[in-house]
Amino acid sequence: MRVTTCEMHTCGEPLRIVETGLPDIIGNTILDKVAFIRENCDDIRKYCVDNGIVEAEEPETLVNIQCPCGLIPTYVSSNKERSGRVRFHSVPSFVLQMDVSVRVPKIGVITVDISYGGAFYAFVSTDALGLTSKAADALTAVEVGQAVTNAIKKLIKIKHPENEDLGFLAGTIIVDRTGLDTKNLVRQMAVFADHELDRSPCGSGTAAHIALLHAKGLLGVNCEKTFQSIVNDSKFVGRVIRKATCGLFDAVIAEVGGNAYYTGRSLFTSEDEDPLMTGFTSRPRMTAHTIET
Repeated sequence: MRVTTCEMHTCGEPLRIVETGLPDIIGNTILDKVAFIRENCDDIRKYCVDNGIVEAEEPETLVNIQCPCGLIPTYVSSNKERSGRVRFHSVPSFVLQMDVSVRVPKIGVITVDISYGGAFYAFVSTDALGLTSKAADALTAVEVGQAVTNAIKKLIKIKHPENEDLGFLAGTIIVDRTGLDTKNLVRQMAVFADHELDRSPCGSGTAAHIALLHAKGLLGVNCEKTFQSIVNDSKFVGRVIRKATCGLFDAVIAEVGGNAYYTGRSLFTSEDEDPLMTGFTSRPRMTAHTIET
């Protein structure tokens, strides 16, 4: 097997684009294709989307990206020599529930908001969790954020109004809004999947946060806010570009902009006689900050 990839990062969050070497992925939607890979190519353990070459246009190139949540129009600043800043328009983003009380083991009762921006996230303040908005708290935040996610999953059945496959809580976003009024700045970090920490401010999480701020009356249409990663201080800029609906929910279309950079290209090969060609996983969950749930 020979697989070629392009390596990038978006505000510090690694991204690997598989270019060649995978089998044909069967399915009508991205969710169908993800399911096909999971069931038939699990040893590869990579998501794959159809891709091709898009001819650059100045000053901006439109690239439509098919994501599990739907089609995402993406605009890439470009000139004859290179691409630049990227912005995308979210799917209809909305608040599912506000001011939800949830008891988290070893923390107590906290209040969270649940919002959708391509995936569902719970939003909770650093103060409620006894954390600061410093990168030094990131390890603790992973364990605490995962505990919050687990507690909410036991309490609430998440449902998307139009697609049942999107009805799950992707993670918890821990936020510090103390700079919202004075600096027009929100600091946040997203804990998602299984104890994963997003290095970037989180694209879908930022769209969900924009919908939440709009619903709270803290962000008007076409008013920009800066969303900064607590992990590495990288920034996205976001705004509401128009109002929308999703099922019976009032929603917004959010625009999120940032930068991504190429970091290299890779060629992966395997030999048929290699007994470990599909790899193995060894990931203990023992840390000084582990919270039992």
